[in-house]
Amino acid sequence: MSHTDGVYALTPGFDEPSARQMFQSATDLQTLVIYCPDPRAYEIPGKIAEEFGLRWPGTVARDEQGNKVAFDTQLALAVTVGGRSIDAMRTVTTLGHLLALKNVVVVHHTFCGLSAFTADGLLAGFKHDHGRDLGGIYDHESLAIGDYERSVRYDVDLLRKAPGVHPGINLYGYIYDIKAETLIKVVEDPGSAG
Repeated sequence: MSHTDGVYALTPGFDEPSARQMFQSATDLQTLVIYCPDPRAYEIPGKIAEEFGLRWPGTVARDEQGNKVAFDTQLALAVTVGGRSIDAMRTVTTLGHLLALKNVVVVHHTFCGLSAFTADGLLAGFKHDHGRDLGGIYDHESLAIGDYERSVRYDVDLLRKAPGVHPGINLYGYIYDIKAETLIKVVEDPGSAG
């Protein structure tokens, strides 16, 4: 197998302008969920699918030769430390453009590891351990979580202001309570027409 096998753009007769239509016909992805990789938060996609009435996890469709050609899940996932939206920005931009996403949902969860640190503490620790100052590289407000409602609101606002996020996408922010296994809606920011 070559390292270029399965690269759509290298397929004979491939027409790039048709690629977006091809992707949209192969999936019904409607909602992107940004959440944390903490194993205790594994239920978040299912809870969001239930909240929005979406198919999850769905099934994969195959052609006559057995090739995977489509799937019917309506939920896409972006897993980032703390569920922070800054790390998912390129995914939101790309899927929003290629698949015409309707919703992006940011979910932070209680007892998150990022709530055990401060942004300044993380930066100082990295500098101490690795001899590098990251102070000007990362968005300071996105490094740690000191207040769940505030961090969710910040992340939704960051997405809304981002030039790569289509203004028609509906944005939502939730807190997932690890103990109660419930979602708490914090923000609902409907997209604008046009």
